[in-house]
Amino acid sequence: MSQPIHGSNEPLGPEVDGMDHSDSMNATGKKAGEKKRVSRAGTRSVSTLSPAQLARKRANDREAQRNIRLRTKEHIERLEARIEELTCGRESGAELEEARKRNEALEREVRQLSESLAQLRDDDSSIGNWAPRSVPSGVVQDSRLTTPQPRPLVPQSLTSPVRQTIPPSLQPFQSLQPWALPILNTSTPTCGVDTYLMNIINGQKELASQGAPEAQIIGPSQPSMKALIYPDDPNQTHVVSTIISNLLTNLAVKGLAERAGCLYLMYHICQWQIYPSSSTYGNLTDWTSPRTSQLITPHPLWADSIFWGKLKDRVIEKQDVYANEDFQNAYILCINANWPRPDLEAFRFEGDDIFITEEFENHIKTLSNWSLDERFAARYPELAPLVKISGMGEIGLQGPYVF
Repeated sequence: MSQPIHGSNEPLGPEVDGMDHSDSMNATGKKAGEKKRVSRAGTRSVSTLSPAQLARKRANDREAQRNIRLRTKEHIERLEARIEELTCGRESGAELEEARKRNEALEREVRQLSESLAQLRDDDSSIGNWAPRSVPSGVVQDSRLTTPQPRPLVPQSLTSPVRQTIPPSLQPFQSLQPWALPILNTSTPTCGVDTYLMNIINGQKELASQGAPEAQIIGPSQPSMKALIYPDDPNQTHVVSTIISNLLTNLAVKGLAERAGCLYLMYHICQWQIYPSSSTYGNLTDWTSPRTSQLITPHPLWADSIFWGKLKDRVIEKQDVYANEDFQNAYILCINANWPRPDLEAFRFEGDDIFITEEFENHIKTLSNWSLDERFAARYPELAPLVKISGMGEIGLQGPYVF
């Protein structure tokens, strides 16, 4: 999110612009040679795997494919619900007319995405490597942050019967994989955090457009925590994890466990936004994957990192009320990871690098383990029912889990 910022009086932008990408990449490569880490989205040749490893890999691939198909189904259901809202008169006539015009732009973009992503649809027959070796130029261009295109989710013809218009409008989305649906972010940063995140994403997309390898573009599947614990160490890791670490260190995120959890989740969100593929999308949780509101409403980039889905929807819906630094500060200051152990027990040390433990990873990937404290509820009582408030258990939540 953004202010207040501690520990540095320098502006956010120069830190990003001054980052030596080459040194960062060389350091990453050296560490990978010293200590081989297992990546869940690994690209090892099948011929080098033992029968047990191959069986596990196939099981993991099948599970990932099931998750992707489930998310695709959920996306279609959300789109159908949105269409029902629009056609049942819950939107004003002006909004419907605007949506009809914007839908033409959507159809054109969908056709471009379909062509660019054709090579990504062979995942069912691929065991060893989900992500493409190089980034299709269409993906990089069509999911850019700087010049977003409108993405309405309504039938092209609003005068036709509802049952006749729904299938044509959904057909393009049915032909797309869920990771290919681009988020509709505003083109200009709204705050320092937006500037930080846009610099990361746009800088790495530029590398992708130049044909850089995937490892250089997005880094390893697990983010290094070294920059969080040793921020002054000159031998940092991949640029994405290092810059997000610097951002979280400068923000007033209360504890080391909270900063580590936010780094892990924001790192995977940025990886997917930089390089949309089945593997980067598969690293998202159910509640960090994009929602319908993110696909159809222009919104600030920082809002994509809000954990609770219904809170995220409300902020995007009422940007005039909540898309400001007051809300960001309240959210940042009040977030709790509720890690029950000492902070250092969340980390494991591998050679010269630092990663989170499997136990801590499972903890932070469970939304019910996160909460906002009572100060947030006092400042925004109307939003308290959308999140878990520390000390209140599940009181106020709209259901046991809020996605």
